[in-house]
Amino acid sequence: MKNKPVKPLFHGFAGDEKGSAEYLTTVITSFVVMLFILLALNVFSLFLIRHDLGEFASAAVTEAAAAGRTDTVCDRMTELSASLGLDSRSTEYSFDGSDYIPGTEKVQLGDTIRLTVTCRTESVGSGIFSIPVSITVRTSAASERWWK
Repeated sequence: MKNKPVKPLFHGFAGDEKGSAEYLTTVITSFVVMLFILLALNVFSLFLIRHDLGEFASAAVTEAAAAGRTDTVCDRMTELSASLGLDSRSTEYSFDGSDYIPGTEKVQLGDTIRLTVTCRTESVGSGIFSIPVSITVRTSAASERWWK
């Protein structure tokens, strides 16, 4: 009795052994390309969030510099975050490091107003897992208001 040859696992998909190897290579290559596209989209979305935070921080610190104080800008910052589509629950901001007049929220003409904005978000990988990401933007401006 002769032993019959064992057929390859993917025999019959493309007709011969060479065709089935090409088919398997195509499937694996397509899968890898889709993973790279998914990674690129996730990284691109994080860059867009970073850009929006930069716009938000720049507009808010400009507003605070024009007013010469940081306590009156909070309402405007809420409007800015809503117009940019930032989630107020995951976005935090602080004016730490600003050169305040002692006992007030006022900044003297020419002194520095510093703003730090932090956004906590997730980089979603194909719906299977998510990686928490914290994006921070720091900006500053000089006060444009003279206080007596």
